[in-house]
Amino acid sequence: MGRYFIFILLTFLAVSCSDFKLPDTGKQGKPCFNDGSCRDGLECIDGICVHPDSAETDDEESDLKESED
Repeated sequence: MGRYFIFILLTFLAVSCSDFKLPDTGKQGKPCFNDGSCRDGLECIDGICVHPDSAETDDEESDLKESED
């Protein structure tokens, strides 16, 4: 009985933890963790991990101009 419980528990953990599936999660330019955090002092802005300095200078107008070029 104990073996079945351990097998079911490990299977559940492997399937439910999306961070194991995406090893780049939380890194620069990659998606944030599910709780909105990132690695190494990065900040989660619009679902992407960025350096805090670059997040302050980012604005919608510059994004639109870059996409038009």
